[in-house]
Amino acid sequence: MTTELVAEITSVSKKGYYAKIGKETHFCIINNSFTGGEDRPVVGDKVQLQHRDSQYLITSIQPRKNYLARYDHDRERYQGFASNLDTIFVVTGANKEFSPTRIRRFLLLSGGQDIRKVIVLTKVDLLSKKELAEFTKTLEKEFPMVEHVCINALDKVAVESLLGFVRKKGSMILLGSSGVGKSTITNTLCGLELKTSETLKGGRFADKGKHTTSSRNMYYTKSGHKIIDVPGIKIVGVEHSTVLESEIFEKIRELAKQCKFTNCRHDTEPSCAVKLAIESGELDEIEFENYLEIIATCL
Repeated sequence: MTTELVAEITSVSKKGYYAKIGKETHFCIINNSFTGGEDRPVVGDKVQLQHRDSQYLITSIQPRKNYLARYDHDRERYQGFASNLDTIFVVTGANKEFSPTRIRRFLLLSGGQDIRKVIVLTKVDLLSKKELAEFTKTLEKEFPMVEHVCINALDKVAVESLLGFVRKKGSMILLGSSGVGKSTITNTLCGLELKTSETLKGGRFADKGKHTTSSRNMYYTKSGHKIIDVPGIKIVGVEHSTVLESEIFEKIRELAKQCKFTNCRHDTEPSCAVKLAIESGELDEIEFENYLEIIATCL
């Protein structure tokens, strides 16, 4: 006897998938009749299942509200890792790991999709007031269009304040390099004991993180919010179209529409609206240089 079910993918690893059906979680595999082609399920997906001969078989993926994917350089293809999100938290440490370029790349992963984005600066308890003010000033200058919050990932009250950026029972994802505090935040919010760089290396805060999360998993807070925890991403590959669609460079995109030539490179072309905006002070030259830096490495 075959039973048709709808479930939510809560874990993806090399072994396969786990999906939540009601209050229970079951191991699943891709069915031979799967209709998704190369597009495999990711954490957060709602999928159609068949329960047949004590096995749960994934037959299709339901339409997604949104979808995050990065370019896998080793396999030379895009790799999806999460979907149906309400909020993206880009987590970065207030130490030598801090990099506006890296933060920008994580933000660009969402392209022009309607997902709330928040930058989370961790390890602020190790800073002086002057140092914290410098980090805050940098975030405000580099990302004026993005919300940001500064926390100590070990402070329960500070970490729980992040839930205010997510709708009730909504889904959030923590993006960032290894060792910045993603698993520590998840532990605090969900009452878990996931391994972190601190527990593995013995130090309270290691500048160089270790890949302590090897699979993609969904966890739940007591308030019913969902947290997707993914491995630290070393290289964030983005497409040219993703950069142009993102609100991160919305001002440049709108100015480019006013250029005389549709293929304007904003270099030496006459009547370039972008160059004129920089000269008049309407556009910050640093913002344009950041844009060029990202575009130069796009796929």
